[in-house]
Amino acid sequence: MKWKLNSKDYRTLHNTIAEAIGSAYSDPEKSEPQLIANLVWHLPQCLNKVSLSRGYSIKSSGVFVHARPLVTCTSFPKKGSVEIGDLLLLRTAARDGIVYERRAMLLQAKKVKTIPVSPDNKNQHHLYANWPKFEYKLPAILKGEKRHIRGHDLYNASKYFVILKDFPEFCSYKELYCYRYPCCIHGYSLMTAQPTYPTLSHYNCFCCDILNFILGDAGKEYTFPPPARTNNWDMVIYDLIRGTENLISKYSERASGGSSASRRNMFFYSGVFPKYSRIFETGISMTKLTNGSDGPPIVRKEWTLDNGEDGGIPTIEFTINFDGSGVQR
Repeated sequence: MKWKLNSKDYRTLHNTIAEAIGSAYSDPEKSEPQLIANLVWHLPQCLNKVSLSRGYSIKSSGVFVHARPLVTCTSFPKKGSVEIGDLLLLRTAARDGIVYERRAMLLQAKKVKTIPVSPDNKNQHHLYANWPKFEYKLPAILKGEKRHIRGHDLYNASKYFVILKDFPEFCSYKELYCYRYPCCIHGYSLMTAQPTYPTLSHYNCFCCDILNFILGDAGKEYTFPPPARTNNWDMVIYDLIRGTENLISKYSERASGGSSASRRNMFFYSGVFPKYSRIFETGISMTKLTNGSDGPPIVRKEWTLDNGEDGGIPTIEFTINFDGSGVQR
């Protein structure tokens, strides 16, 4: 269900998202994991300062982990496994504190020099373009489980997150489906794109896609808890959240056991968690997590090799509420 805001609130949300993205991606030379970590920290921090009118309110939270679920498929063009994604977006919508809709969007980050771009990882593209029946390789709690996502709206829910540098003419690119300011930040551009072949297409301003997702006009609905015996979208989103929860629990135990600072900073959380937040409902003990109150930690490359049998995914959740009495919460 789409959120209906007045023009002032719409501009406020758009400008706040643009500010957060600008802060997170002020140095696009950093690694993809570091840029994702920056976004997980900055976007909730900025959105939680927003005050909307007419009974609408928004709260945001984020959890960063540096390990990804791996999947394999018998129809992959090449032998091997791929990460299922780099960032999971969740939207939890409530009226008077009662949840009535949940949405999710899965993003695969990719740095490029120009567009249109041809995917360099054929297996990853095959997964997002076709969503064939796949099997988890990691994390251990999901290993061997098979899933098969189906539906007519998957291109609106699983996209490439394209980070483009040095393209000053980008704003006039004919395939950009966005005409709002800004679509370029700090001399580079951030977009989402659909996994078409032979090149990605339907490039859209990342800022505007985030806004559309918050408003309920992007992503795909999911049901929680998942229906019995399903292996579709609902179950995959549940899998990803469960894998992240399991990974964070292990990191929390290491931190409480006196692990090094670098170990503790392999994950962090940002923002606030309302009682109807999907992340909150997983039972994650936020009191044990490292809060990035001074900014996101440095994501070191070697941490990728330390995930063992685990697998989680960086997650940002937007919890929105409409108070029918006209009083903000």
